Amino acid sequence: MNETLRRIVERLLGRPHEEPRTGAPSLDHAAMEALLRLERLAQIGRMTAAFAHDVRTPLHVISSTLESVGASPAGRGALRAELRAAQRSCKKVRSMLSDILDFAKGERGPVRDHPLEAAASAALSLVETTCAKRGIVIKRLWAKTPPVRIHLRAVEGVFYNVFNNAVDAMPDGGTLTVKTSSNKRRIWAAVKDTGAGMPAETLERLSSPGFTTKESGSGMGLYLSRQILAEHGGEIHFESQEGKGTTVFIRFKR
Repeated sequence: MNETLRRIVERLLGRPHEEPRTGAPSLDHAAMEALLRLERLAQIGRMTAAFAHDVRTPLHVISSTLESVGASPAGRGALRAELRAAQRSCKKVRSMLSDILDFAKGERGPVRDHPLEAAASAALSLVETTCAKRGIVIKRLWAKTPPVRIHLRAVEGVFYNVFNNAVDAMPDGGTLTVKTSSNKRRIWAAVKDTGAGMPAETLERLSSPGFTTKESGSGMGLYLSRQILAEHGGEIHFESQEGKGTTVFIRFKR
């Protein structure tokens, strides 16, 4: 073990780390746990950065909704709808915080069988208000697919990140299409926007941690989405052409 790694392990263990007297140098169980804690702390840092970026949209919905309610003599039914939109955004913020705290404790929550559209629908509800204001039409094309074994809230977060990016790609309106499909090997959702699309060079860089096409973005939302899907044995894939929009595929094995 090199000296830097030894110091990190000893700081986390709270005691000197001794190498085995025989055989090749190796880490004992406590040292391995210490390194796992260190990795978890690093991931928490990355999650916090992504959270700080992703939380802006729900908070913006809350702010604009309350401003709209305060300035407009809306009818009772319309007022209730606006307040429900604000409540959904508040719930999303609480869920994000809860996910970070659970991860810090080494917990990921229950993994159960869910239809993929359940995660997609929950995330769509959080961008409906923004879509309506921007003139973005949402098309839901749900196929009858087998359930997928997932941590529902985590996968909702993946869809939310994808939807949020799609909405940002259509500032002047467009169409957001969400379609579920399956075959003998996979179950997937395709999320298509009618935005400006991306050149091939940008597509190649999407797999780089921290890469983003947004001026104020951290690039961590996509990175974390990949990590979450990998934990579920899934993947995310992009297809895009300049002037023709982007399609994002969220795939799971059957």
